[in-house]
Amino acid sequence: MEFIYQPAPANRLGDYLKANLSAPGSWTQFRAAVAFAKHSGTKHIAPSLGDFAKENQVEIIVGIDHRGTSFEGLSDLIEAVVPHGRVIVFHNRLPYTFHPKIYLFKSDTVAEVILGSGNLTEGGLFTNYEAAFRLSFDLTDSIEAIGW
Repeated sequence: MEFIYQPAPANRLGDYLKANLSAPGSWTQFRAAVAFAKHSGTKHIAPSLGDFAKENQVEIIVGIDHRGTSFEGLSDLIEAVVPHGRVIVFHNRLPYTFHPKIYLFKSDTVAEVILGSGNLTEGGLFTNYEAAFRLSFDLTDSIEAIGW
């Protein structure tokens, strides 16, 4: 387990996402669920995400409650992953807010989950005071592989 905190320059969520998306052969799947996505953040990961999506599975769920997601941010994600992956837009008409911030990278042997407070915005990825835990799982270990 690793603690990620920012805006420390060597320990930002955006840097972890870009590094994992750009690591050839390391991962076969990327999934995320975030409350908000804006062009200010998606512009940083869209190129790496697009390259990753050409060979691997991608699914991103983005909330649109409270107008925290921009059209441009959604467009960046859709252009990066379609037709190979998918972007799901989540909205609840009831007075509840879709508010997760979770990122999953997976291969046949390893999974990594980043769970914290950072959205797909520039602040959430790089400049805000944010915190997250990065958990790694050895999927070749019968105990750690339970549920995967």
